Amino acid sequence: MARAYEAIWDLPLPQGQRSIGELRATSAVPDSKAITLHVGSDRAYDFKQPFSSVRDYLRAFIHFNLNALEKQEEIDPYKQRYLSRIKSFIETGMHNIPEIVETIPIVFQHCDLAPHNVILKAIDPTSPSACEIAAIIDWEFVGSFPFMSASRSIEMLFRKAAFWDAIPKWKKWYEHEATKVFLKWYRFALFLKPAAPDEEEEKELWEVLWAENVKVVEGMLGKYGA
Repeated sequence: MARAYEAIWDLPLPQGQRSIGELRATSAVPDSKAITLHVGSDRAYDFKQPFSSVRDYLRAFIHFNLNALEKQEEIDPYKQRYLSRIKSFIETGMHNIPEIVETIPIVFQHCDLAPHNVILKAIDPTSPSACEIAAIIDWEFVGSFPFMSASRSIEMLFRKAAFWDAIPKWKKWYEHEATKVFLKWYRFALFLKPAAPDEEEEKELWEVLWAENVKVVEGMLGKYGA
């Protein structure tokens, strides 16, 4: 799977752009299979236009997730403790996003890249594990996004060391300071809103259920004094 991500990240973006948004395809010539890609608005998050700045993208992504937090039901203990602090921080602290995030690569991103969308081909009949990528399918939603905007999927599906050791060029970027800073702010947005408890008794255990949310949010609020 690491090689599949590498193949996607290595794809050239339209005209070498650093615009951030959903990639749209139009026919290069009428009745032809050739297409032209351009960066447009992101329909998944209802962003009205592409972004030319990683910091502007992060600010919009954080505001989107704040809105989702405000609408989420069945998480009253979490909201009582954090919502006003989070809102205050977002209102006053977005200028704190370091400029270094602007150096992170903007890459081609397949937005459902998982094993079920990667077709493999055997290259040695005597070794079932010897294979190569034959095709990557399901290109319904693709985009031009900051490197590691797929961090949640990578962290959930793959062993970190094995994944990055397989693609050393991108491992260097994963370990780069710009990526580390980007991920702090990106993860803050991702973990703003905890999931609602499945059962009534779980509400009493919210600090356990939402431990990762609390850790990420407290880390950002503590660092920036909110």
